[in-house]
Amino acid sequence: MNPDEELVSFALPQCLDCRHLRGADVGNGWTCDAFPAGIPQDIFDGALHDEPREGDHGIQFEPKDHP
Repeated sequence: MNPDEELVSFALPQCLDCRHLRGADVGNGWTCDAFPAGIPQDIFDGALHDEPREGDHGIQFEPKDHP
């Protein structure tokens, strides 16, 4: 790697592995059972949603069942 280059890393949002994820909705972005009108950007940007949060309808992150 060139010494002038910066290494950039990022984590995928926890949402992508959550059983409650619905998918992308035109006009609302990514939606889930907790946030049917759109997942808040800070959560989709990587904030954990493992504690109750205002507006989440009592639903938090639960991992998908993987075969």
